[in-house]
Amino acid sequence: MPRKAKKKVRKKKRITGFRPKFLYSKLKEHVVGQDEAMKSLCVLFSRQSRRARGADVPKTNALMYGPPGSGKTLMMQTLCEYCNLPYRRVTATGKSSSGHTGPNFMDSFEDIDPDDGRFMVVHIDEIDKLGLRGERDMEEDLQDEVIAFAEGTEIYDIKTHDMLCVATGAFVDLEEIVRERYSSPVGFTQPKDVPENLLAHATRQDLLEYGFKPEFLARFGRMVHTNPLDERQLRSILDLRKGKLNSMIEYFSYELDIGITFTNGARNYIIAYAMEAGEGARGINSAVDELLENFEFEQEDHRGKSRRIDARYARRILEV
Repeated sequence: MPRKAKKKVRKKKRITGFRPKFLYSKLKEHVVGQDEAMKSLCVLFSRQSRRARGADVPKTNALMYGPPGSGKTLMMQTLCEYCNLPYRRVTATGKSSSGHTGPNFMDSFEDIDPDDGRFMVVHIDEIDKLGLRGERDMEEDLQDEVIAFAEGTEIYDIKTHDMLCVATGAFVDLEEIVRERYSSPVGFTQPKDVPENLLAHATRQDLLEYGFKPEFLARFGRMVHTNPLDERQLRSILDLRKGKLNSMIEYFSYELDIGITFTNGARNYIIAYAMEAGEGARGINSAVDELLENFEFEQEDHRGKSRRIDARYARRILEV
């Protein structure tokens, strides 16, 4: 009796995407002091890049909290650029839910192409403003809309099931909730020592107390925190090759034909300004823009010349 021919089993084609370590190496060119956050985001974005190419891997939405100017938006914009993923930033502040007057949360996506935006990264900023503390009904309704969006729904013929959602915010009072948890004795036990970086020790229970529904937190499987930046890290940001200062110096040189140099005194003043403002890298970027504004406005007078920005000039421009 003739043998039956063995049926060939087709091997599933392996889908390639951007490796997390590669993305991490690229982020390091732009971001300082957020190693753990960078690693977490690189893994999530690596998966999303594979999903966009057809890989069958589930998505994990993320909730990212940390002080202003610590790199939350920069990390996501940079990763989207390297992964070639569409990016949409929506601010939760000032948005209303369906049925209420004012700018609607879902309306922020009405112009998205259903095909091009399928694997979009949606950045919902200032999500902390939706904690149930003020107009409770409005905030609760908005939380419900974000829950539906992150879980997967259809709006304006757009299916959101494949979109990666990253919700971010400063969560200003979250540190106090964590501090209270560490300081309060439980039963007969003594209070625990309060850690230095409180945000790094925030739990889902703390976020529940902050005013987020369990259903909301369940849709954001990864909690990511960014750290406040110290003076040394701010100096590293100022010196980054692809940072604001060096990018502007290059722009002035090649596009405007103006040679700009910053003395060490001016650089020190920029760091002090950013530290006092409490805005992290955002404070540095703001200071650089202010210091260069007049030179760019009067560029015809400075073309072909070299201009030196020292501490005296920085103090005169930046002091209020």
